Amino acid sequence: MSDRYSRQTIIPEIGEKGQRILKNSVVAIVGCGGLGTNVAEILVRAGVGTLILVEYDTVELSNLQRQTLYEEADIGKPKADALALHLRRIDSDAGLVIIKERIDEDGVGLLDDADLLLDCTDNLRTRLVLNGYALKAKKRMVFCSAQGMNGMLYVVDPAKKARACLACILSGRKPFKTPGETGVLGTTVRMAASLQATEAIKLLLEQPYTDGLISFDVWKPRLDTLKVMKRKDCAACGRHR
Repeated sequence: MSDRYSRQTIIPEIGEKGQRILKNSVVAIVGCGGLGTNVAEILVRAGVGTLILVEYDTVELSNLQRQTLYEEADIGKPKADALALHLRRIDSDAGLVIIKERIDEDGVGLLDDADLLLDCTDNLRTRLVLNGYALKAKKRMVFCSAQGMNGMLYVVDPAKKARACLACILSGRKPFKTPGETGVLGTTVRMAASLQATEAIKLLLEQPYTDGLISFDVWKPRLDTLKVMKRKDCAACGRHR
């Protein structure tokens, strides 16, 4: 373990063994916008050894309100490159893999080295592609979404056959509007990212994760955990997929 983490106070829920597990873990962050930048910073500071940063877009002025780590000097640069630069300023030893491509059915193989997938995207199609890949590759995935004052979070776990997948929850819904279209409070993104990063750390350490779908509102405030059911007719994980 590096001096950085051997000198810090190790919280009991993680311990030195857990810190070593995090150091040897590979996490894919798909989408380096509001959620992705916040999650990446938290995980690097927590000691996760390698992050796969997946993002095809470039930094725009309108991103700076919620996409932390980006600065005015980054405008026009590829987000994945800019994010990696700032993360290395936090931890020069961080392992960072940059993929500047849009993930689709033909490109999901780029995620094969990941131990865990984090869905930090902002469109329904990519979310369902990631869900299908997670089921097929038997990789766990943490879905997260933030809009306005609200957010939600769910863990996809292919090892649990009776557990709902993301398609069970989202299929049939209208496509999500992006935060750029609807607006999102910066604190909403930060809370969502904090919850997503926490679930990611629990999964990497093989600790019990939140079973239901987390739904929250930062304005009221409120946080609920909702039970979701597997759909037998689900095209992704049902009997007739």
